[in-house]
Amino acid sequence: MQVENEYGSYANDKEYLVFIKELMIECGVDVLLFTSDGQTRHMLSGGSLLDTFKVINFSGKPNEAFPDLVPFQKDMPQMCGEYWCGWFDHWGDKHHTTNPEDMKTVMEQFFENDASFNFYMFHGGTNFNFWAGANHHDLYCPTITSYDYDAPLNEHGGYTKKYHIIREALIKHQGLELTELPAEPKLQKIGKVELTQSVSLFDNYKILSKHFRDGYPRQMEYYGQNFGYILYHTDIVGNYPESNVTIEGIHDIAYVYANGQYIGKFDRSEKPKKGEAPESFTFKLPEFNGKSSIDILVEGMGRVNYGRKIYDRKGISAVTIDYQLVFGWDIYTLPLDNIDKLMFIGNTDEYPSFLKGTFKANSKDDCYIDMRGFKKGIVFVNGFNLGRYWEKGPQKTLYLPGVLLRDVNTIVVFEQEGCAKREVNIVDKPMLK
Repeated sequence: MQVENEYGSYANDKEYLVFIKELMIECGVDVLLFTSDGQTRHMLSGGSLLDTFKVINFSGKPNEAFPDLVPFQKDMPQMCGEYWCGWFDHWGDKHHTTNPEDMKTVMEQFFENDASFNFYMFHGGTNFNFWAGANHHDLYCPTITSYDYDAPLNEHGGYTKKYHIIREALIKHQGLELTELPAEPKLQKIGKVELTQSVSLFDNYKILSKHFRDGYPRQMEYYGQNFGYILYHTDIVGNYPESNVTIEGIHDIAYVYANGQYIGKFDRSEKPKKGEAPESFTFKLPEFNGKSSIDILVEGMGRVNYGRKIYDRKGISAVTIDYQLVFGWDIYTLPLDNIDKLMFIGNTDEYPSFLKGTFKANSKDDCYIDMRGFKKGIVFVNGFNLGRYWEKGPQKTLYLPGVLLRDVNTIVVFEQEGCAKREVNIVDKPMLK
């Protein structure tokens, strides 16, 4: 049983590690205990205990990684806790792939070292709903919806060349014979689906949200929300000249409106321009004597799940008008876990909006929804949130598991910025690059 996972990437509190280990023993754990860390000396020093078995996580060749463990653990079995046989993607990056032929050398060296190993990932998957994570080193980088990972089994469970190489190496090493594999998962092509109904978010946000009145704007977690969107509204009352309004602490994407007019968008994943403060957006508010309204729709993207910036709260932290804090806010939490309440009355050309259509399916086979032509948003099929799409790429399709399908199906697209044509294409293959 594992005491901690990659704790050496964060800290070196040995009292904490000892406490966790002793707690497990007190609770009746009587199997081998171990820690798992990256292969660097810093990580192994910080995350391991002298009297506890250690495994290391790495990619590349085992013969180059296992020697790094020797100074910390000699004359013990060797194990790779996570062999990174692929990698995940961030929005705006290229799709990561590795050469499957390299797995032949990797497997040979694991066997040469008589080492145990665990693949991360063996089966690709999907970050359904809003569950994709993020990284933040020099810049905030949210993870895409697909977690195909270039794994031996792909996102829908299909075999890859990498899978066959690993399987053949394992069977040969054990002196077994190759047997017939189960059939490949079937994929179906449904074709074009028109989205014939539409309604603006601003005509529905009150029935989709919980309303809070607060002195100043706080992150969504304060209002009991974990994922999704949050709308901040305020009316500034007074006699003001033309002023700079600054929104601070934006996590992660903000659409800004003044007096009902769209002002602009802030994207935390883009590098700040020279002279701009990080995680902030400033715009000019015209002179007024009376009342001026501001609306800020914030999308929380993936939470940082590795590194020092792991404390990642979503929403905004403050708004100023020429350095004067703005007080008096109406906050509407929008987790979008209740889209059955949407009221499609008439149609709209405005965005953000919900677009709705129906389609038939002749089987329960898996498929993919081609979102090319759309800009940014999420897709629901029969009420299930398939996750985000974004024109930044690299992924262009969303995985639709066949178990979600019925004879007649409802699709709802929440498009935040606009689309070329209000139709999607349901295809029989993924497009991840």
